[in-house]
Amino acid sequence: MRTGALAFASLNWRVGLGAFFLIFLGSTSLQAQSLSPLTVNTAGGYAKAADFSLAYSVGEQSSISYYTTATASTLSAGFLQDFGFLDRDHLVLDLSLNNNSFAGSTTVFFIPVGAFTVKSSRTTTSAKTPLVTNLYGAGYDNPFFYINDNTLFWNSADPAPGKETFLILAQVKDRKGNTVEKFFEIKRSRFEFSSLVVNNSFSPNGDGINDSWGVPGIRFYEGARISVYDNVGSRLFYTESPDQGWDGTFNGKQLPVGTYFWTIEIRETGELRRGMLNLIRK
Repeated sequence: MRTGALAFASLNWRVGLGAFFLIFLGSTSLQAQSLSPLTVNTAGGYAKAADFSLAYSVGEQSSISYYTTATASTLSAGFLQDFGFLDRDHLVLDLSLNNNSFAGSTTVFFIPVGAFTVKSSRTTTSAKTPLVTNLYGAGYDNPFFYINDNTLFWNSADPAPGKETFLILAQVKDRKGNTVEKFFEIKRSRFEFSSLVVNNSFSPNGDGINDSWGVPGIRFYEGARISVYDNVGSRLFYTESPDQGWDGTFNGKQLPVGTYFWTIEIRETGELRRGMLNLIRK
């Protein structure tokens, strides 16, 4: 992490019945573990009055907490901060994600996953805009995701079949150019193949409702094979694309109403299911 330096600053403020004091704070490295005490040279009128110590709160809440003048006046940390005395304000320290799992959907392709929290050093009166997190590059599984306002979203219509765990690399950068890059493992849940609901009827009559038959839930599985047969075992439909449904035709011709049979094989898991399908045209 970049360490800053206490900058030179001069300012006037009124104490008592109108006396003005000039404060000089020398340049001091913040890299040391102990920052206190430092000497503040305070002058009143044309003569030097005294040297006074400057107290700090060191660590994550690194800040100037107070100092005392000869008149027992106290100047707040916020006042010092406004004049740029601190270089450790709002430096990025760490990045966390409050949730790393989501349920896959066959119809919604923009799904919130979790919110990022940026841990940073702050002065006691800091009120700066929150640091913003971004995906770091196009590698890993970053293309499947999107970050908006420090919230991570699944952002892809790609089913990514066979993948349940995704690895992303996120980055947050502070205003002084310091960065934190961190990997996060994101898990996507899917229904078990054995529990997927397979419709047993459809009506390809052109009304736009239930006009095709398929099982969209298997789009998250790798190596799907879908077949439909007539009652003598002739295969009428075959696809390896879970997004392709059967429209009740064979060689471009509509098939009669009746009962047909289907099989679905998942090579990824080695599972096979069979069932009956009623074709109606009401």
